[in-house]
Amino acid sequence: MEGKITKISYNEKDDILFIYKNGKVKGNIMIGGFVVDISYRNDFIGIEVLNASENLKVFNITKEMMKYAKKAKIISKKYQDGTIFVGFELFSAIPNKREMEERAIVAIPEISRSEI
Repeated sequence: MEGKITKISYNEKDDILFIYKNGKVKGNIMIGGFVVDISYRNDFIGIEVLNASENLKVFNITKEMMKYAKKAKIISKKYQDGTIFVGFELFSAIPNKREMEERAIVAIPEISRSEI
């Protein structure tokens, strides 16, 4: 799904982070507080993080970073043994901080192909 624009939004009231690409969702897999959306082509096209401030704390992602997120990138890699790595990169530009973009990488626990 390279070349597709990844969109990001953070619902501060419900504390849900949405990262998604355009496409029709065939189904999803829930792993802890993460919901991974899968397209009809078996590509990962969305990640929702429920209770995001708590679930992303271990990755040093703050509410402020989510609120000022500028872009995100969904990352996935399929291995020959059937396991799949899914995660995302989050880029934020927080106002009144040094002119530096905050970057964080999140790895969601492994998924096996049989779950797709």
